Amino acid sequence: MNYLHYPTKWMDWNHSFRKKHQYHYGKHHQAYVNNLNNLVPDTEFRSASLEDIIKKATGGIFNNGAQVWNHTFYWECLSLNGGGDPKGTMQMLLLKVLLVC
Repeated sequence: MNYLHYPTKWMDWNHSFRKKHQYHYGKHHQAYVNNLNNLVPDTEFRSASLEDIIKKATGGIFNNGAQVWNHTFYWECLSLNGGGDPKGTMQMLLLKVLLVC
């Protein structure tokens, strides 16, 4: 499983957020990694890249491989400083939705 490329100390401001993050990364994502690792040893995918597994596998191997990729992508999209506030149309639409609720 890939390591997070940002420090998790910034989550100390919110215990609930920290717990959710720890669960999602440390247990949920890890479960997909463990399941995939347990499914591939005696298959044609034992030394395949994750991308090749997703392209060629079916069933549980595909599902767990795709979830590993999906979660890894999610974690890599997070950033300590984020992308800043949305601009233009996106900002207008978000404000419209958030101010109505």
